[in-house]
Amino acid sequence: MSKSTLSSRLGRSVLAIGELAERRGYLCVDLSSFPTSGLTTDGLHLTAEGRWQVALEVSRQLLESPTSSAGDVN
Repeated sequence: MSKSTLSSRLGRSVLAIGELAERRGYLCVDLSSFPTSGLTTDGLHLTAEGRWQVALEVSRQLLESPTSSAGDVN
């Protein structure tokens, strides 16, 4: 399978998951375009710095979500 085919499938999957989450009223964190260069040991497994950067990005997306509230704890 070519890289462009995998990229296309990933893009469609990301969109479908985001749409499903929105329909169900869930928050969805999208890391599909998060730059991982230098943050992994092998292109998949994150380094300590990589884990930190991903945690910051997840926090940013959750806190910027229009449906999130600092007081919401479920």
